[in-house]
Amino acid sequence: ATGRVTRLKSRFQLHATPASFLDLAVRPLWPAMFGFGTCNDCRCGGDRETDTVKVSFIPPTNACDKENEAPCLVSVKEVEFQDGAADEQKRLEREEEDRRQAREEEEEEAERQYQREVKRLQVLERQRLEEIERQRRSQEEQRAREEEQLRQRQQGEAQRRAEEARKQDQVSAFLSKHGFKDTNEKKKIKSGLLSSASGYPLHVAVRAADAEAVGLLLWGG
Repeated sequence: ATGRVTRLKSRFQLHATPASFLDLAVRPLWPAMFGFGTCNDCRCGGDRETDTVKVSFIPPTNACDKENEAPCLVSVKEVEFQDGAADEQKRLEREEEDRRQAREEEEEEAERQYQREVKRLQVLERQRLEEIERQRRSQEEQRAREEEQLRQRQQGEAQRRAEEARKQDQVSAFLSKHGFKDTNEKKKIKSGLLSSASGYPLHVAVRAADAEAVGLLLWGG
């Protein structure tokens, strides 16, 4: 029993008081405290070497006494650490959300800029095609005008040549009729019934009052 009491004393850390005084003060109370006496084992047939003593110990109400001070401090630190970790997690989540929103805004702005650039390029392309079409029409119109001018020149030249040929035929017919070889030939011509004089085809035409012949001879020179 003494060995068991010693173990109990060691378990409950009763050595805070000097051992001699503790033994004197507490030893008389052991039978009442732990439910055994010097003769109980004899009366109950107990064995001092093998019997055990059951003790019910209720820890103090204040869990943060000196013996439990370190675990309590650790618990507070754990709570603080957990709170700090939760706050850090929330901060990281907010930062990630901010970055996500920033990326979305950048992507949206990039898309808007892309659409604006596409529209600008489409306008430029439309203007380029319109300018090409305008130049094509202008060139076609210029070519048409030049072709018309050429046609008119050719037509005029053909008419001029035809008119010259007609006049030349008339001059030739007049000269042949009056015995001249060309418009500059001079020969004797009759001026009356019995007289004659020298003259040119033009003089013959004048005397004959042939205005058309005069004009043709002047033209044929």
